Parts: sequence; C-alpha cells; structure tokens
Amino acid sequence: MEHDLNAVWLARVGLAMLAFAGTVRAAPAADAVRGRAIYASICSSCHGLDGIGNLEYVPSFSKCEGLNKDSATLHTSVRDGVGGRMPP
Repeated sequence: MEHDLNAVWLARVGLAMLAFAGTVRAAPAADAVRGRAIYASICSSCHGLDGIGNLEYVPSFSKCEGLNKDSATLHTSVRDGVGGRMPP
C-alpha cells in the first residue's frame, strides 16, 4: 500500500513539474527522470525524498495530502509558490 501511495505522489508531483516547465505533450521516460531530479534538488528539502513533509505545515505527499487538486491548481502552486511558505 505504501509503495502505491509513493507512486501516486511522485506521479502527481512529476506531472506538476513538467507542467511548470511548459511541457504539454506525452511525457517520455526521460521526463520522469528529469522530474525526479528536480524534485530531489528543489522540493525534497521540505517535502522529503520519500514525500513525507519535514515541516508542520508541509503536506505529506506519501499520504496524498495536498495532491487532490486539479492540474491547473497544482501547476500554479509550483510556479507561483503557496502563501509565502512554499517558494516558486
């Protein structure tokens, strides 16, 4: 079950990252690798490499917290940041 949840959050975050990069096409496997690298270098400091939030107000992607939103909202969150707490 935990493996399935991790796959869900990684897929959603990867898609949001690809949208952030302006990619609007079928994503080849290389995009998943690139998305993982971007997540590891930028997002994991707060959201953790395993998707478990490191700060009280950070959603835990491993529990799909904060991911139950439409793609446009996720894209805006990644691009613009969230409420002064998550940088763009």
